[in-house]
Amino acid sequence: MYRRPSTLAANAGKYCSTACRNKVYPHTGTRTVPESMMGENNPAWRGGSYIEPEKGYRMIRMPDHPRARQNGYVLEHIVVAERKLGRRLKPNEEVHHRDRDRANNDPDNLKVYDSHLEHWTAEHMTDVHAARDAAFSRRRAASARR
Repeated sequence: MYRRPSTLAANAGKYCSTACRNKVYPHTGTRTVPESMMGENNPAWRGGSYIEPEKGYRMIRMPDHPRARQNGYVLEHIVVAERKLGRRLKPNEEVHHRDRDRANNDPDNLKVYDSHLEHWTAEHMTDVHAARDAAFSRRRAASARR
């Protein structure tokens, strides 16, 4: 049976897989994290939250939340907005950071939009109009020079 070198290194070359190891040591059971080392009892525990890499959103552990991801974490600004509203967000609603700082989840900094279209229109339409007007002005100036 072929095993990748990294797998053999991780198992110190003794067994081809964890399943084979578990057959040899049935009395110790499968290799899992014991309950006494889960969550807050684990020395690596960081409070059940982390900053999402490359995006900057704070994620908090809430496995029972309807918008929780597969790993049991949900975007903190969604939870803060729901507490402010006193209800769960509807599936199509979006939360916007007014100061555009994704780490600032202060309730006064968050605004809930009814849909993605409403959010996009309110936040980006002025930029689109400015770009369109600038392009129009450049074309107009270029045609006047001819």
